[in-house]
Amino acid sequence: MKDKLLIGIVVIVTIIFVVFAWLYMKNFMIEHDIEEVSEGNIKVEKRLHPS
Repeated sequence: MKDKLLIGIVVIVTIIFVVFAWLYMKNFMIEHDIEEVSEGNIKVEKRLHPS
């Protein structure tokens, strides 16, 4: 009985960890994409208005 409880706790903790890791990575990727888009826009502006 104690082993089943321990396994249950481990499974729950693992699921929570995976979900948080996935959300963190998703947010990181979204921010990274936004940064790349911003850099692309800056390059386009430089091409349109050569200094």
